[in-house]
Amino acid sequence: MLIVLTSYAVITALTLRSEAYRLLSYHAYPLLAQALISGHTALPIEPHPQLLQLSDPYNPQLNQPYRLQDLPLYRGHYYLFHGLTPAILLFIPYQLITSQPLSQAVAAFLFCSVGFCFAAGCLQKFIALQNLTVPDWLQALGVLLLGLCSGTLNLLHRPEIYQVAGAAAYACAMAALWFLLQSLQKPHRHGFYLAAGIAAALAIGARPNTLFFALALCGAILWRERTDLRRAVISLSFASAPLAAYLALLLAYNWIRFEAPLEFGMRYQLASVDLRHVTFLKAEYIPLNAWCYFFAPPQLSFSSAFPFLHCQLVEACLRDHSDFHGLEYLCSLFSGTIVYAGLLLLPWAWTSWKPDARFWTATILAALLGNTAYLLVFNTAAVRYLADIQPLALLLLLATLFTISQRLHSSRLQAPFHLVVVLSSCWSLLLSLAAHLQPLPTLPMP
Repeated sequence: MLIVLTSYAVITALTLRSEAYRLLSYHAYPLLAQALISGHTALPIEPHPQLLQLSDPYNPQLNQPYRLQDLPLYRGHYYLFHGLTPAILLFIPYQLITSQPLSQAVAAFLFCSVGFCFAAGCLQKFIALQNLTVPDWLQALGVLLLGLCSGTLNLLHRPEIYQVAGAAAYACAMAALWFLLQSLQKPHRHGFYLAAGIAAALAIGARPNTLFFALALCGAILWRERTDLRRAVISLSFASAPLAAYLALLLAYNWIRFEAPLEFGMRYQLASVDLRHVTFLKAEYIPLNAWCYFFAPPQLSFSSAFPFLHCQLVEACLRDHSDFHGLEYLCSLFSGTIVYAGLLLLPWAWTSWKPDARFWTATILAALLGNTAYLLVFNTAAVRYLADIQPLALLLLLATLFTISQRLHSSRLQAPFHLVVVLSSCWSLLLSLAAHLQPLPTLPMP
């Protein structure tokens, strides 16, 4: 864990010193905190006068000289469409206490570190729950994978608006899973259900698509308490009450800003395309997204800078496709990070898991499938979105590998199995560094 947290700190320190950190997208959340503290939802930034005088300020060809990239413009004000949770958890409290803005790089470091600690705690709790005897070196390798192959490196390396929101969602989701796991084998579970519900609600406030995670959580709790209807209703109430309250807050927040409870501001963003005419979710995107995220081979080239490999854009993303945009450096999850092939052994491991372990892993699997389904129909394929699914997939993978390792104990197959795990893990770690530590842009701040 010390190696992972030190790596996070080094990446954060290097980011703070980079020229790219002068970009506005690295300072938007402190501006949101400043606005909310003063009782406003609009950012304290005045749009360029020429922008407001355009016949159509959302036309990317007209607004290009004047726009602030990716900020929603509505009724003459700039807003932040990204999640409210990071401001509530860190930026507002820090600014109220110190009267100084909190750096987004530091916020991303804190969120990723907290999420990693909760994820590592889940892994250790699972080992204890199953009474697994896992070699220390294999546990250490698992923790290293959990910290460096979960998609968090990109969130730390480019702590822009999107990445900070993703880091907050990651921290809250891992906390919810930890509280759910802690509730197992406890006679009084309602407090843990309440804590899990609060964490899941905060995750939605950071990344709305984590609604699938919250639904999986509530469904799991209802299923676990199904033998006692009264207890099931009470347990579900403890988990869903904070969800309902926070969702109501988010809907009200949207109404105040955009006069529509379900409008987060995506359609009013000023970007390289006019997002008012874009269909964000469409089944037509599934083949392209599936190729980009799961099957496209990584396109690597040697580099003189650490980690001495450079990951190119997936070629499939360069095809013309209606409404499909937002292409970033991306290497696929399965073919690139070959350690995920171990998930094929999950059915074998499942047969030896205790009911509580099956319950917890089934919750992760349901959340993983929900988040994956959303990414497959979304109109953007981006490396930062891997943080929505990779931590969940890694937890399932490591639970599977640890279980198989014990089942092969005293077998001649254990040594070859361990060798395959080590080699594939080393490749995955190297590829993760190459994919997520891309050079930062050097554009001046608008």
